[in-house]
Amino acid sequence: MKRGVLLGAALGLLGCDDPLLEPQRIDSLRVLAARVEAKDDATRAWPHAGESAQVRVLAVHPSPKAELGFALEVCPAALVARGIPTCAGGVIASGSGSGSSPPQLAFMTPVDTPRLLLRGTVCEGAAPSSDGSCKGHGEAMVFEIEVGDDEHENTNPLLLADALRLDGDSWSAPDPVTTPVAACSESDLSTALLRVSANAAPHRIEAALREQDRDAIAGLDGPTVEVLTLSHYATLGRLERAISVVDPGDSLTPSVRWKAPAAVTSGTVARFYFVLRDLRGGVDFTERRACVLP
Repeated sequence: MKRGVLLGAALGLLGCDDPLLEPQRIDSLRVLAARVEAKDDATRAWPHAGESAQVRVLAVHPSPKAELGFALEVCPAALVARGIPTCAGGVIASGSGSGSSPPQLAFMTPVDTPRLLLRGTVCEGAAPSSDGSCKGHGEAMVFEIEVGDDEHENTNPLLLADALRLDGDSWSAPDPVTTPVAACSESDLSTALLRVSANAAPHRIEAALREQDRDAIAGLDGPTVEVLTLSHYATLGRLERAISVVDPGDSLTPSVRWKAPAAVTSGTVARFYFVLRDLRGGVDFTERRACVLP
C-alpha cells in the first residue's frame, strides 16, 4: 500500500537552528520547497514508472540580486522508519549550475521503484564542489518523491495569479524584468508593486485557494480530502506565523497578518514567498513584492 509523502527537506528547510530566529523571516539562504511535475502533465506530483519528470526547487536569499549555485541528484529511496532518508541504489539523474535561474533537474522515473529521493545542496555564488561543500553559506536538502500509477495519483495544488491580496487589493506576481527587486519609490508604476508605509502598522494578507486542490483521500472515518498548508515568508517586516493550516471543512481563504517595518531609510522592496502543500507531495509556490516607503 502506498503511503502519503511528506515532501519536505530533512535538512535546511526551516533554517531555524537558532530558536530565536523566526522561520517565516528570510534572513539567510533558504531552501523552501521542491515541486515535482510529470513531464506530460505538470498537474501530477507523482510521476509514473518509466515517465519523464522534473523537479524545481525554491531557494531564496535576503539579497535580491544574489546568485546561487546548486547540485542535485535523484536516487531510489530506502525505506527508513526514522531519521534522514537515504538512497537505496545508484544515482538516476544529477545536475548542477549557478546563476539567477531556480535550481531544477529532469529525470526518468525508473520501473519497480515506489519512491525516489531528491537530495542536494544550494550555495551562495558558485555550485558546490565535488564533495558537496560550498565556499560560502550553503543549505542541504532531502526530499522524498512518490511514484504513482493509474490507480494512485496526486495532483499539485495551484496558486492562481489572482490568489493573493494585500489589504484587500489584488496582488500580482512580479514581472521579472520590470518589477524592482531592491529599491523602489512612490513613482514606480508597476502594478505588481503595492505600496505600504514603514510605520509598524499591521497589514492583512489573504489567499484564495481552490476546492479542487484538496484531492479526495481515504480517512480513518471514511472519505475525506487533503489537509492544505500555506507557508508564508518575508524578507522585511514580520509575519505573525510561518504556516496557515486548512483542514477539511475549513475556509479556503486563509489569512495572515504582516507587520510593516517601523522605519526604512529609503524605498525598499519587501519580497514575500508562499508555498502551498497538500502534505502528500503536491506543492506550488509563488512570489509577491511590496514597496515599503519612509
